[in-house]
Amino acid sequence: MEPGDDPGELDRYRQELDHYAESQSVVGITLAPTAPVTLTADGLLANLAKEVAQAHGLRKDVASLSGKALTSEAAALVDVNIQYALRRAK
Repeated sequence: MEPGDDPGELDRYRQELDHYAESQSVVGITLAPTAPVTLTADGLLANLAKEVAQAHGLRKDVASLSGKALTSEAAALVDVNIQYALRRAK
């Protein structure tokens, strides 16, 4: 919603926008091996497989929030990024 022509409305709009922005938070994950380098190749692959499974779970969580806590556009953007990371992990 954009402010109208009234100068007072612009101030109200900015206050509401600032209040909204302050009330939001972001949570994320990083897809990368988290185990020490001293692990065997099998250990690293198992760790990566676990993180890929977490990413698939995150996709489901994001889909369930679409249109609720996240706008459908934001959910789609997060989902595209997760899909990209999953393709890179293959």
